Amino acid sequence: MKNKEYLSLMKMIEYIDKSIEYTKGYTFEEFSNDDKTIDATIFAISQV
Repeated sequence: MKNKEYLSLMKMIEYIDKSIEYTKGYTFEEFSNDDKTIDATIFAISQV
């Protein structure tokens, strides 16, 4: 695997991990009422 491909995969994993951390412990109702967490999660997912 080329270094550039490896770095791209590592960035994807990083953003997936962030999405999981941002939403950990939330119920759907709690998450859907937290605009900052929604925005952060959407941004992280969009980077993948």
